[in-house]
Amino acid sequence: MYGYPEKDSTLVSRPKKKEEQALTPKKEDKPPTTSPEKYDANAAVKYIKEHVTDSDPKGSCAHYIRLALEAGGLDTKGHPVYAKNYVAFLKTKGFSSIDSDQYNPVGSAQKGDIAVFENYDGGDKAGHIQIYTGSGWVSDFQQREFWPGPGYRKYKPKFTVFRK
Repeated sequence: MYGYPEKDSTLVSRPKKKEEQALTPKKEDKPPTTSPEKYDANAAVKYIKEHVTDSDPKGSCAHYIRLALEAGGLDTKGHPVYAKNYVAFLKTKGFSSIDSDQYNPVGSAQKGDIAVFENYDGGDKAGHIQIYTGSGWVSDFQQREFWPGPGYRKYKPKFTVFRK
């Protein structure tokens, strides 16, 4: 009727066998986002300690941290320009994020932790990125504490800490 085929019992799908079910991807299955490459946090920290020795910010935190990541063996092809955009990038490289509500930069920090900050009103639109050396936080300068400057200390923008 109306050009639609009659319902045919031979077209009814049969239940899938267990072997077929195991091979059928589920809608929520996603391709892995982790990178199989090795990363050596100690080598990254060694690099940053050797190459960043002063306490004056240069506005190049993403550049210096990227070089440290590369020294640690990470392929940074396709890296973001802005520091704040390293959140998504580090996730694709297999880094785990740590809940910032549970993170104490003094008591919880481990050598090689990477903190990525959002920007704040009136601050640099690029945000900030830094690495913990085991004795302090470094970006493009030797920081005096976790918060990289007066604006960050005052506004305390959202941050994410990564570890691998």
